[in-house]
Amino acid sequence: MKKIKTIFIIVIIVIGSIIFYNKFIKRTPETLLKKNFDIELNDFDYSIETFKDEWNFNESRFLIIFKFDTLTVKNIEYLKSKGLEPLPISKDRLPYISGTPKHFSTTENGYYIGKFNPEYIKDFVIFIVDVKAKKALLYHESLGF
Repeated sequence: MKKIKTIFIIVIIVIGSIIFYNKFIKRTPETLLKKNFDIELNDFDYSIETFKDEWNFNESRFLIIFKFDTLTVKNIEYLKSKGLEPLPISKDRLPYISGTPKHFSTTENGYYIGKFNPEYIKDFVIFIVDVKAKKALLYHESLGF
């Protein structure tokens, strides 16, 4: 009987650890977007075109490209309600995004939101939605702190 209790406790701990990892630790495109901008894509019809996640003790960088099948007026209104501003990106912010795919830094057809460290241009996160191309970029870079 004692052996069964021990096995039961171990199974509960393993299942709890898996649930905790998937809910709070695992880095997915959706969790990164939610964590950085409190934006959820539950009502969007999309796929992940690119997901690159690189990090170590000195730097962190991720690049995610979402591809939308459709972008409805409701989707756009939701994004605007989360604080996205109309493109183009202001000139004072362009040095921050020099590492992003060129298309996203030059497009004028959509919206963006970003968090920028005014003291260091390699410390930022940005979410850009290109309405015409029906794509979005979530890009983060933090180097050398």
